[in-house]
Amino acid sequence: MKKFLFVLFSFFYVNIFANYKILNKEIIPKMKYSVDFEVSIIDGKFPTEENMKQISYNEKINNPGYENYFIHFYLPGMKLGSGAFAVSNNYKNSNSEMEVKIWYDTLLYNPNYSDKVKKDSKNVYYLENYNNKLEKNFNKIETLEKVGAKILIDYHTVNGKLNIQGFSNLPKGMELLIDLENIKTNYKAQESIVILDDGSFLCGPFSEKNYRLKSGEYNLMISSPISFLQSQNVQKIIGEKGESLKSDITIEDDGYFFIEYKKKITI
Repeated sequence: MKKFLFVLFSFFYVNIFANYKILNKEIIPKMKYSVDFEVSIIDGKFPTEENMKQISYNEKINNPGYENYFIHFYLPGMKLGSGAFAVSNNYKNSNSEMEVKIWYDTLLYNPNYSDKVKKDSKNVYYLENYNNKLEKNFNKIETLEKVGAKILIDYHTVNGKLNIQGFSNLPKGMELLIDLENIKTNYKAQESIVILDDGSFLCGPFSEKNYRLKSGEYNLMISSPISFLQSQNVQKIIGEKGESLKSDITIEDDGYFFIEYKKKITI
C-alpha cells in the first residue's frame, strides 16, 4: 500500500510541478545546498506559493544533510542573480517547512514584466498581456521528414560547471560533436554525444580543468560528421548524403549535408 501511495504521489508531483527547470546549483558538502529554478507562467498566471513551497520542500528532503538551503525561483526572461521572483531559504532548520516569500516588486524593475504586472482592487498581483513566447517549449518539434533537422537546447550550471540537455528530431544512435568556446578566455572544449531513443541528448559537465567556468559569453556549436561515418540504421533515415537533414541548421558541401547549430550561452 505504501509503495502504491508513493507511486501515486510521484505521478501527481511530476504532472503538477513539471513546469520548472534548474538554472544553477551550488553545493558545499554539509554546509550549503543552493539551487536556482526557472518556473513557467501557465495561461498568464504566476506560479503559486504552494507550488513553489512543494518544490522547495521536495528538493530539501531529496537532498538531506546540509546545514543551510537556498532555493530561488525565477520567471522566464529574468536574469539569474538580478533578483529572484521568490525565495525559500532554510538556515539551520529555521524554516523546516520551506515557506516561500514572493517578491513581486522585483518584476517592476524587469523590462520583460514591468509593463505587465498589475494590481487588482484587493492588491493582488496579476499579469496583463503577457507574451507566452518568453516560455520555452521543447515538446513541439516536428518530424525529420517534414521539416529537416531541428535541435533545441537547455542548459544549467552545477558549481560553475556547464551541463547541456538537447532535444531533437534526429534518429536514435546518430553521432554529433559539441564544441564550446570562449574567445576572450581562450577556452575550448569538445565532446561527442549520441542521440537517445526519444531524440534527446546530454553532455557535460564542461569545466576549466575541473574548476568552474569563468563568467562570460560562450559559443556553442553542434555539428554532425559526414553521413557515411554514421551507422547504417542512421544512414537509412538521414539519407546517403544526409539530404533528409536539410534545414535552417544545416550546411551543404559537395552535395553532402551537415548539421551546424550555433548558439551563444552566457554563464
